[in-house]
Amino acid sequence: VEDVTLEGGGRVPAQEITAAVTTLLEGNSLWIFPRRNIFRVDTGMLEAVLRDQFPDIASIEVIRDFPGALRIRVAEREERAVLCESEGRCAFLDGEGYVFKESPYFSPGVYLEFRDERYSTTTEEYLQKPWIGEGVLPADAYRALVDFAESVSGARIVLRAGGDYGIQTGEGWEIKLAENVDLALARANLKIFMREVGPDERRSLEYADLRFGHKIFYK
Repeated sequence: VEDVTLEGGGRVPAQEITAAVTTLLEGNSLWIFPRRNIFRVDTGMLEAVLRDQFPDIASIEVIRDFPGALRIRVAEREERAVLCESEGRCAFLDGEGYVFKESPYFSPGVYLEFRDERYSTTTEEYLQKPWIGEGVLPADAYRALVDFAESVSGARIVLRAGGDYGIQTGEGWEIKLAENVDLALARANLKIFMREVGPDERRSLEYADLRFGHKIFYK
């Protein structure tokens, strides 16, 4: 392999990826065969290591380009939301709920914001909180929750212990949900609730609890 080229990407500097590939191809395999031999390049290994090394990358394909080159084809993750901790540390989430790089703190409304309150700050559980290189929720649950929250003005999502979710509205009250809730039904119930409880009444509202099927409890 005499040349390594990159297709796609942008946020991850091309020279960092090509340098990583060059390093991985150094030396010999089985103490005899040069790893740079185009016929012996382990493309699967390169792809796996580069995905781990560069969390910004959503997909990667290493292609042999005979007689002596490799093409690295990458697609980067899109910034869909942010995950923030109480102390102000934030990171970007992609469309699947994968935490892929640290971010600055944004003013409300720039990105949909998640707050993770599932782990105690005084026990070892806190160290298990999802962060770079991990998913904040199963992908299907994350997508459904994001879709629900984007129908609520000024929403912020709070993840709580026991599978409970809170969606804090721009009006200052909270929608209570849980991981076992049918979100399509909850959205339909929310529309009915919003029609029946007007803006003036909602000014003093603390929460609307949509965790119990067709029943809505509010305070």
